[in-house]
Amino acid sequence: MCRMIIAIGELNFNPLIDSLILMAEDKNELHEHNKNNQGSFLHKEGWGIAYLDQDQNWIIEKSPLPIYKDSKIDQCRNINTNLAILHVRKATKGIVSLENTHPFQQQDFVFCHNGGIHEEILHSPSFQPQGNTDSEKLFYSLLTEINHHPKIEDAIKINLNKYHNYSGINLFLANKSHSYIYIKKNNLKEYFQMKLGINKNFLIISSEILPNLPETKWQILEQDDLITINNQTKEFSIENTSNSQ
Repeated sequence: MCRMIIAIGELNFNPLIDSLILMAEDKNELHEHNKNNQGSFLHKEGWGIAYLDQDQNWIIEKSPLPIYKDSKIDQCRNINTNLAILHVRKATKGIVSLENTHPFQQQDFVFCHNGGIHEEILHSPSFQPQGNTDSEKLFYSLLTEINHHPKIEDAIKINLNKYHNYSGINLFLANKSHSYIYIKKNNLKEYFQMKLGINKNFLIISSEILPNLPETKWQILEQDDLITINNQTKEFSIENTSNSQ
């Protein structure tokens, strides 16, 4: 279980970090896990940020500590980038460790995940997990599929149709040119719901509406939506895959 944000465009990191902290502290939105006791469903098992630097190289900052107790997060407030993925973890599989903290990187791709898969996840033996989460294995399973189906949207759909025993599968997969977001149908619609926010400077997809971004218009994304974003232009398309599964 996790909260996550992907942001593309002219970014101010302070409101992104402040919003992520609110989500980690369970002080932002109500959902199935906190309706009777908001503030009880903490995402405290680590945080991570992946972003492109000025030379278009991926930089990843991570910590296994709760983001709201970790002074290291303040070092990220002045990040200058046009593409960032932010993630806070609530551990369901795998110990609390740096290796199990998202986002993960392989080759030109970074990845993070919200949910849990309760069946075997297969991937090429060329990928060697550093931790013991289902999320890292899912990342490698997707990359294995991409090697066989170079159109990334097809690889995502084919790969995720393999899994039927899961609590939720929301994912961000990004390379330097494009970002892909998928929301697999689940029974916790409010908790796993994703939101799309747009203003003149940026495009954001987030687990929750970010409260401190004025002049941002938000819309609810649907279950089984697959969103493809051009990281340079911020142009995007939304395909609902429910009819193709």
